[in-house]
Amino acid sequence: MSPAAPRTIERTIDLNADVGEQPERLSDGREAALIAQLSSAHIACGGHAGDADTMAGVVALCQAHGVAIGAHPSYPDRAGFGRRALSLSPSELFASLLTQVQALRDIVQAAGATLCHVKPHGALYHAAADEPQVTEVLIAVLRQIDPRLHFVGRAGSRGLILARGAGLSTLAEGFADRRYTAGGGLVDRRQPGALLLSADEVAAQALALCRGSGVRTVDGSSLPLSVDTLCLHSDTPEAEALAAGLRHHLQTAGLRICAPHRV
Repeated sequence: MSPAAPRTIERTIDLNADVGEQPERLSDGREAALIAQLSSAHIACGGHAGDADTMAGVVALCQAHGVAIGAHPSYPDRAGFGRRALSLSPSELFASLLTQVQALRDIVQAAGATLCHVKPHGALYHAAADEPQVTEVLIAVLRQIDPRLHFVGRAGSRGLILARGAGLSTLAEGFADRRYTAGGGLVDRRQPGALLLSADEVAAQALALCRGSGVRTVDGSSLPLSVDTLCLHSDTPEAEALAAGLRHHLQTAGLRICAPHRV
């Protein structure tokens, strides 16, 4: 049975992925194949992955496919791929994130494009969802670079509420390829079943998120979430094929896939 339910969903949704994290994906064409299915992309900008060459290469792909460009900063942790929470002072974290986002912004501007949003990566993403002090640092970074930038965060999180209350434009993010906990967090990717690898499972969860009908959590309960953007990870196996199938299911269900308007 197809994951697309007969009831049409009349709304728009943003389809995103975190990219620029693996140089080999640029050289072998997988990054281009994935980006062609998206409406927005978050580009690694030096903290956990990425350098000037990968940033420029991915920016060019986004321009070629009409995909909105976002920054994907992290704790400065290339050795741990940004998946370790580092003990940095607010000023140290601010300086690192400012440098990362400015590096991408400069490349984007040099290419004649526009930076549209910022989404933290890995451990920083989870900290920004739950720790107000970290969220406040990110808010300060966006305000200094461009207060019109969208702040992307986990749907239903404290961090998203704090950023919205600070006057930023926010995008509530849901995950098509990650299992949720009953509390609204993501199951640790090291746990069995944390990643959804079946095209049907990915499509079904994405459609549940778009409908707000509740996603099935790891303990079997239903978690209602309201989302503006859906993420499919580029390091999920066969991400390009999953993205193509997901795009098809979303459009078949009546969704229009497009990036959010910049404020």
